[in-house]
Amino acid sequence: MLSILHILGISVFLPFKISLQTKPNQDICQKNVTTHAGLTARLFCCLGVQEPDLEISWVRRRDLVILSHGSTVFTSDSRVQVSKHGTGVWELRLGLVGGEDAGRYQCQTNTEPKGDWTVNLVVQETRAEVTGPKELYLKAGSALRLVCRVNLGPSGPDQHFRDTGVLHWFQDQRLLDPEVKNNSRISSHTHLDKIYQGWLNIDRTVPGDSGNYTCVPSYSTPDWVIVHIIKDEKDPAGLQDGAGAPGGAQSSLDQGSTPSLVVLVFFCLQHQVYRLQCLAVLWILSTYI
Repeated sequence: MLSILHILGISVFLPFKISLQTKPNQDICQKNVTTHAGLTARLFCCLGVQEPDLEISWVRRRDLVILSHGSTVFTSDSRVQVSKHGTGVWELRLGLVGGEDAGRYQCQTNTEPKGDWTVNLVVQETRAEVTGPKELYLKAGSALRLVCRVNLGPSGPDQHFRDTGVLHWFQDQRLLDPEVKNNSRISSHTHLDKIYQGWLNIDRTVPGDSGNYTCVPSYSTPDWVIVHIIKDEKDPAGLQDGAGAPGGAQSSLDQGSTPSLVVLVFFCLQHQVYRLQCLAVLWILSTYI
């Protein structure tokens, strides 16, 4: 079940201890903050630097919801965390941000006249990219290599993404992860740095390996490529012998169990925060049923 949640970009967000690796100062209090969907947004308010005992409130300007006052969080959304640092800098963290979290957030003082500081949060879409052409033709018996890349922005992944992020491969509506473990023709691996990368390799391809190959990373919009494995010698233009094929994938596509669309639909309905990712995956799967 946990794997299905990750496929859809859904995760239970656990509260975390807020800390700064370096001493806070007014330089970190920026009016514009940009992050990627699925990561953590950190917003800072320096109104209390001159008066360390000052308490502030965080307000989401879109709907005028008061998120917190002092260290007390009013929302039931566990993704929201507030902390006051020793220098009087207040921090608002939003975990697992989505496009709906974008907009203006304002910190306000409890003094008269009231002071305020507004931060504009921009949330960029996190997208998977299967490198190379979107349609591949390979001779049967050659090797297929697919590469998937996810750009996580200049700061790279946060700790939550490092702890929970996964990358799955589908062939049509079939999840390939079990076959990687049980079939010697198929292998896959991932590497997480500032860019999240995944590789799928299929040796000794057969016509049954043809299909839509989809890369589905956590918290990201999927990407796919169409693969044709040709047995006839009279092949169309653009046919590759595997060695020159850009990207790569290895997979065994014996008949087996497929992911349950009923389960996927259920989680899409239950977790509205990542409904776009849910719909993207469901559209991919339903296309080939």
